[in-house]
Amino acid sequence: MAREALAVRLDFFALCMFLGIIQGLFLAFFFLSGSRRQVLSNRFLGAVLLSNSLIVLEIFLCYTHYMFQVLYLIDFSECLNFTLGPLFYLYIRTKIRSVGMIYIHFLPAVFWLLYSLGWQIQSLDFKYNAYLNAYHPQLDLIPIREVLPSDILGIRKYIIHFTLGSLFVYVSLSASEVFWAYQKAQLKFWSRASPDLVWLRGVVLQLWLMMITVLEVVGDFQN
Repeated sequence: MAREALAVRLDFFALCMFLGIIQGLFLAFFFLSGSRRQVLSNRFLGAVLLSNSLIVLEIFLCYTHYMFQVLYLIDFSECLNFTLGPLFYLYIRTKIRSVGMIYIHFLPAVFWLLYSLGWQIQSLDFKYNAYLNAYHPQLDLIPIREVLPSDILGIRKYIIHFTLGSLFVYVSLSASEVFWAYQKAQLKFWSRASPDLVWLRGVVLQLWLMMITVLEVVGDFQN
């Protein structure tokens, strides 16, 4: 049975995603290049912008149907889900005080990267079915035979839950760092006396709003 491809879909939402990707990549390059990269917090900020841009790039390819032409890229950014929370936290932490044991925060991402080899080595037919299951369940799947078991532990279906759990933990840690910084400066949390703390407070509040939005979207999707 031959693989079927849908026509490319380009609309306003796709344009917004594309512009967001370009902006994210530009800002990532800005913070990760030149003298700016000498500041540790800038490196974390650039890294989170790069990770987010790559995640949105995969969504863009899937949404516009370009993924039919590059099936080998399906789910390439899954492991990056586990870098967003740590990178946001490390950005905020290094803006406030020093941090040690940086690499331990990325062990879940490394684990998922290695675990993803189980489906990354599969055939294009396998990846075609994976794309249809996620974005086009109305299309017929094609018969496949796995090279090796693709999900030995049976945990891949919980990727959204793991991602949300990671974000919740690190957004909470980020909030606690900002609270600590306000207390150390002997300022009330809503004080505007320190522009740096006002900026970090705004970042954390935006992260909480993002968390709530994602939870609502996931809840609507599952219902």
